[in-house]
Amino acid sequence: MWLQKFFSIRLKFIREKLTIIIKIFGIKIKVSFPIDFDIKIDNHITYTQNVSLVTNLIYTLKLAEDNEIFCLKNDIVCFIFNKNVLKWGADNFKEFVYNSFFALQKNPLEFRVLDENTLIYKEHAKRSMNNEFLWKYKLYSIDTVLHKFLSFDDNNNYWIHDKVFTDNKQYCKELSFIQNESKRKFIKGKTFSKYIMDLPYEEKKKETIRLVQFLLDNFTVEDNKLDSVLIDCHVNNIIVDDNGDFHYIDIDVKSEQPLNKESVINYLFKNTSYKQLQEEVLKHFGIRKLYDVAYFPDASLETSTLVEQIRDKYFIIPRK
Repeated sequence: MWLQKFFSIRLKFIREKLTIIIKIFGIKIKVSFPIDFDIKIDNHITYTQNVSLVTNLIYTLKLAEDNEIFCLKNDIVCFIFNKNVLKWGADNFKEFVYNSFFALQKNPLEFRVLDENTLIYKEHAKRSMNNEFLWKYKLYSIDTVLHKFLSFDDNNNYWIHDKVFTDNKQYCKELSFIQNESKRKFIKGKTFSKYIMDLPYEEKKKETIRLVQFLLDNFTVEDNKLDSVLIDCHVNNIIVDDNGDFHYIDIDVKSEQPLNKESVINYLFKNTSYKQLQEEVLKHFGIRKLYDVAYFPDASLETSTLVEQIRDKYFIIPRK
């Protein structure tokens, strides 16, 4: 028992850290390890299963007929596509699907080949004739749905089209959604999350500081305020092109007011395990860490008339 007076070990959980406190002859030594509590185990398993499904799906598409149209969906997100996604690039297609991170955590995806006799097949077969090849329908929340699709032109340029439908009055007060379709050129590259994945830690830190500086240089509208278009700015919505330049790609919604700089930079690390990196980058810019930053409410399965129509059309797809 006398040894306890001179030596002891204690464990403490503080926020996202496990701290080991060792006391030797009255001298305390603290060692901390970051722990990511953001992703629950069951959500992580569901996401991993969905990623595996999409990866294996590429081999199925290579053997498919040119006129076939496919559906990949759960009750939050629905992707409809034809074989031209392979021409666009298998990696591009996978990244496009993986970027619906929240939706892929919640429920397993289901893959189907659409029946040629259904209206949903006929609609998208017709749209395919206009060089469209990939359509995404995502339920944001009650009364709000995002429609995004891709097309290509005669010069092999690829374009992303965005449109958001909503009759949610609260959202209309707080956010400005794209009611008319917008069109932007597809930028080839990697998401920032994937870009830094295999970099040594110091390079990760250097590139993340460069990214934050890019946001501050290009989106500051007034002191400590950033452009409202950054409302969903996280590491999977930043593309790094072949030249190492950054591009913010999620422009389908913005807030009515400029955003607080602290909130935007903290939100950048949403759904990541880069807790130590986050703290060091925030410290570099003199920004305090916030523990609860969320701009969007969780997607809800409740529906209004508008969302019911869209769910009936794109999410409740009859089997062959």
